[in-house]
Amino acid sequence: MYGFLKRYGLEKEVKVNIRANHALLAGHTFEHEIALAAAHGILGSLDVNRETRCWAGTLIQFPNELWSLTLSMYHVIRPAWPPKQGGMQF
Repeated sequence: MYGFLKRYGLEKEVKVNIRANHALLAGHTFEHEIALAAAHGILGSLDVNRETRCWAGTLIQFPNELWSLTLSMYHVIRPAWPPKQGGMQF
């Protein structure tokens, strides 16, 4: 994503929304996606809900892995506190 934004001169114009499930689909961890976006200055907002497949389709659940959430929040808070904009969806 950052390469695309940089190629077209948008890296200072666009911030990204990181979704936990999309990181997993890409073969990365949620923490990795957050750390990378924060390092490049394109972290905008987070959608931390996780999804589980079940008999009725997709079940959206609140995150419940303490270590993963703690590490994720470390990457959010560390670069700049307080954040200038963005948000978090549970």
